[in-house]
Amino acid sequence: MDAPTTQGGRGVITDKIVVRTQGDPTDLGGRLHWEALRGGLGRPKEKVVLGDGIAWIWNLKANRRPESLF
Repeated sequence: MDAPTTQGGRGVITDKIVVRTQGDPTDLGGRLHWEALRGGLGRPKEKVVLGDGIAWIWNLKANRRPESLF
């Protein structure tokens, strides 16, 4: 992963990974966790979980990444 990129003092998203599954939510949670670790989860100062408002996503966030921002 490259060094963080900034533009005008703000961070710029330079890469994204799409994770999907047709399995149950715990399968998706495991895949997301693996991708986060692979991408360097322990390095950033802040972590953000982005979801569409469905309850199980927020439950997954609460169980796996309680320190993350909403």
